[in-house]
Amino acid sequence: MHFWWRRGAAALLISGFLLGPGALARPGGQAGGGDLAAATAFQAFWQTHDGARLFGAPLAAPSQENGLTVQYYERARLEWHPSYPAGWQVTLGRLGAELLGARTFPRIAPFPSNPDHRYFAATGHSILGGLLRFWDAEGGLPVFGFPLSEELTEDGRTVQYFERARLEWHPELEAVGYQALATPLGALARQAPAVILEPPVLQEGHTAVIKVVPPPGSTVTGGSLNGNTLAFTCCVPLTAGSSTVAQPWAVAGAESYQSPDSLRLLVSLQGADGSTQQVERTLPVRRYPYPTARTTYYGPRTPQATRTAEHATLDAVFAGRSGPPRWSGRFVLPLHGAPQETSPFGERRAYNDEPPYEIHTGLDLTADYGTPVYAPAPGRVVWAQFLELRGNTVILDHGAGVFTLYAHLSAFRVSLGQPVQTGDRIALAGSTGNATGPHLHWEVHASGPAVQPQEWLARPFP
Repeated sequence: MHFWWRRGAAALLISGFLLGPGALARPGGQAGGGDLAAATAFQAFWQTHDGARLFGAPLAAPSQENGLTVQYYERARLEWHPSYPAGWQVTLGRLGAELLGARTFPRIAPFPSNPDHRYFAATGHSILGGLLRFWDAEGGLPVFGFPLSEELTEDGRTVQYFERARLEWHPELEAVGYQALATPLGALARQAPAVILEPPVLQEGHTAVIKVVPPPGSTVTGGSLNGNTLAFTCCVPLTAGSSTVAQPWAVAGAESYQSPDSLRLLVSLQGADGSTQQVERTLPVRRYPYPTARTTYYGPRTPQATRTAEHATLDAVFAGRSGPPRWSGRFVLPLHGAPQETSPFGERRAYNDEPPYEIHTGLDLTADYGTPVYAPAPGRVVWAQFLELRGNTVILDHGAGVFTLYAHLSAFRVSLGQPVQTGDRIALAGSTGNATGPHLHWEVHASGPAVQPQEWLARPFP
């Protein structure tokens, strides 16, 4: 494993357009005074209004459209209105209304508004609950406009249409603070490729879903995150207005304590005419407060060369890509009953007063010697043999770049290449390898890095 200690602000890069000081002018030439003023204003507006979540990356430099200077972002279109009062000259375009076209929703009966449910007579619709709190917190009427619908279900998700946006409710992202996200209406309107990150900022040691909104007729041919190959799968639907777009998707994780502040994301596409295009993004990474376990110990230790060799062996396994996902929905715990956590994922181990020497890449669960271990999801056995540190180890390939690992086993109950289904017995718990007693060490890897196993129990991917 490689250790990174770099810190600093992440830039947002898309097809040659950099969101940074003075960088939104037209590339390859001088911007006019109006465009330069608009570019500066768009930049300030993006930074002020939680741009990564609300707007996403810019899809092009500012341009002229219907007499206005506009700039398309993945989730919105920003417009420059120089005749408006200072502080109000940037608005979102009315993409929500434009993409709805002739589609309308029945008005509801008026009612007295309250703190959790607000009625808008102008459109005959209301906003409530979590979406109302998000709408208020992120700018309200000047940013999103009036509601054009009530909450409704599209593609299995709660959404609501507004004049300038379509908001989505993501309860699976509650723990990381991204329950509400804006639909990539800018990409749909401009028919430009968009990369949608859920969540928009990834916590180290966690998993992100990467969705691509391709232009009509285009296909995703590959991609990588921080050099790790992504296995894109087709597709999850995105319904907006009166049309539905198929979104290829992939999952990927960020290393604990080892990732830089942002990860380089590359996505390759091929057009209907055979032309190719590469989209580049940066995925911001947020630090996560994993604990440190410090013990007093003066005995012999496992040589670093042994650890390095085992990491290299496993990295080669986790670099494999076998095709589409074999799972659907949430994973299940690989032990029956109610096992206790004895050592958390991401814990740093340290001896005496020395710096931490290792990061715990899995979750340790209580299990007596001989306790059956079960597959948490469908997969195929790609490793069933001894490792010096992890002892008897089984690794399952679940497709789409996702692997699970089970260590310190006393016995195998599967063989190399064997397919397994959820709940199949794959091994017996033990204390082989570098272990002080019987337990189960369980790892989940998403496109390379080890990630929080509990996250895969709590939410479905994608």
